[in-house]
Amino acid sequence: MTSIEQTLDLYPIRHVTLSLNEINEGDKRLEARFHSSTARKVRQIIKKLSYEKIPLFNPKDGFIKNAFYPNRFRRIFVDNGIPIYSPSEILFFKPKSPKFISKKTDVDFDLLKLKKKCLVLTRSGSVGNCTLVSDTLKEKIFSDDLIRMELRDEKFLGYVYTFLKSSIGKILITTSQYGSVIKHLEPEHLMAIQVPIPPNSLREKINKIIKKVYELRDEANILLETAQKELRNELKMPPISQLRPKYFVNSSVRNFVVKTNQLEHRFDASYHIPLANEIISKIKKSGIPMVALLNSNLSKEIILPGRFKRFYVKKEFGVPFLGSKEILQYDISSCKFLSIKKHSRRIQKELVLKENMILITCSGTIGNVILSPKYYNGWTSSQHVMRVVTNEIHPGYIYTYLASDFGRVLIQRYAHGSVVDEITDEQIGLIPIPLLEPTKMNSIGKLVLKANKMRNEAYELENKAIKDVESMIL
Repeated sequence: MTSIEQTLDLYPIRHVTLSLNEINEGDKRLEARFHSSTARKVRQIIKKLSYEKIPLFNPKDGFIKNAFYPNRFRRIFVDNGIPIYSPSEILFFKPKSPKFISKKTDVDFDLLKLKKKCLVLTRSGSVGNCTLVSDTLKEKIFSDDLIRMELRDEKFLGYVYTFLKSSIGKILITTSQYGSVIKHLEPEHLMAIQVPIPPNSLREKINKIIKKVYELRDEANILLETAQKELRNELKMPPISQLRPKYFVNSSVRNFVVKTNQLEHRFDASYHIPLANEIISKIKKSGIPMVALLNSNLSKEIILPGRFKRFYVKKEFGVPFLGSKEILQYDISSCKFLSIKKHSRRIQKELVLKENMILITCSGTIGNVILSPKYYNGWTSSQHVMRVVTNEIHPGYIYTYLASDFGRVLIQRYAHGSVVDEITDEQIGLIPIPLLEPTKMNSIGKLVLKANKMRNEAYELENKAIKDVESMIL
């Protein structure tokens, strides 16, 4: 007969024994998450280090002298107002999909703006995402869901950033969160985190690397913006906001006429929006030929993976598996790992990512486009991301067009579905691509490939810095 003790051994419960001193040192917190064995082990390792330690945040003597978030406020969303970005976009290669709030919103907009050379940390929902504010994010408005952190001494900026991005920093941050459904983090929780002061040589090395990382990312974004401007000039197109599509009756309710020979078996109004027709019409009037993306000169293959049951495993047994949001981010440390053993055939056939594949989100949020960087080689992504493998025409040029405001409209017009929007590989293949002179397309495409090369270099440099900090501590 099996004893109760034997039964319990079959289902071991993780537990730790705490001293009163540990509870007092931990700000008298009693949540199991805060005292997890992993977090305790990290704290003990830091405590035993021979380096001097100081708090991550303390107005008197911490690395961070000021950490705050603005007061919550009621948001009044409008069509044209002040752009405000979601907290998750701090990790995007380039935030580009803001909503707009009214100028009459009762809030101090200066407090919402991000200041250059500050660190920001997500404090609600997905807690602990961190970035350094560079030219890409400076002066942009984000909500109160970000903790803004100002360092006491700028010479530690790169080091503190890298510490927060390391596995050690993330464990200490995420175990400090609280809340049963939506997780939260408060600035005072950062006071309990002790951070070792690094040797000067390591600090200078890390600072130099992180400075280079964000210079590369900023410059890559400038190159992509330049590519978009060159494309617009060559197409002789004004900014999309200046296009004036014609409606049937000039009223507050948008309305238009569709002839029966233009229906193409689609009866949803979104497919026939005049803006899409206006874009195609203006390009054709410039004498620029347009060819469907499925043309063999443009694409070798358009891959839409099928749905499947996923088996996730530990890092050492799998391959990185990116979701439709993660392909937009330079930091993919939160991604899951797909079992190589269970999915090897599917990975090789349809899931694997390769450098310079054009990736398009095709479910939920439709039409986000990214050109796969080199470090994605061999990784995988879900069926919510379509892959376009280009042929003779420069992949950087096709990416630039599909990622433009014009391309996004032409992609999104195919969206269908009552609850979750979807598009198919056949529909993506029908999108008309303007064909410029080969030298012009190559010129635009090379800017994009150079930007992608910079993004790859930034990724490798940042990972090197993180490994150096983890090595110092572990």
